[in-house]
Order: sequence, then C-alpha cells, then structure tokens
Amino acid sequence: MDAIVYIDGYNLYYGRLKDTPYKWFDIVKLFTNICHIQNPNSNIIRVKYFTAPVLARFLTNGATAVASQNNYIRALETLYPNSFEVIKRNTMASCRCCFYKQRQFNQCRFTLPTFGRKKSTS
Repeated sequence: MDAIVYIDGYNLYYGRLKDTPYKWFDIVKLFTNICHIQNPNSNIIRVKYFTAPVLARFLTNGATAVASQNNYIRALETLYPNSFEVIKRNTMASCRCCFYKQRQFNQCRFTLPTFGRKKSTS
C-alpha cells in the first residue's frame, strides 16, 4: 500500500522537539518504520514537510536558527531526493491583543493601555 506522509514542521518542532536533543532526527525513516509496523506492505512514496522560514529578527539566536533550519532541510533533501518535499509558506503573526492576522507586529488595530509606560510614537 502506497502512502504519503504530511508533516506540520512548525508544530512538530515547537510541540515535541524544541529543547530536546532530537532536533536532527530522520523524519522520513521514522515514518517509514511506523508505517511498516502498521502494515508491512506499506510503501512511503512521498513525505511532504510543511514549514515556514525561521524569522531571525524575532529570535535571540536568529542567524543560527535560520542556518539550522536550512541545514536540516538540505540534509533530508540530500538523503531522500525523490521522496522528501518541502513546502515553505510565509507566516502571518497574530496580534496578542486582538488576534488580527498581520504581517508585522506593529500593525495592531487597537491601542493597548500602557500601564505607566510611555506610548511609542512609531
């Protein structure tokens, strides 16, 4: 039986891998093994890895994080050139006060109380 595996890279990383030593595990091999346990006749024909580019400007280790993500993806593409596919999409941030989808964090539709802090003029 042929199978295609769809992986949400963002949730995989932040839900299971962040702050663990397992960030560089072989996801194609993992899901191939899982499928063979479920059905020994299974055949993974494609692994589709959905992710968003790491945004260095929002991370303290931004350049390192960008390089790590690129290296991880490049390693899997090298190991599995015919079966591993990366689908990159841009992310849109949600404002924490109004949950309005926006491309930049400074485009909030509402003004938050400053609670003694000076309001920014930008």
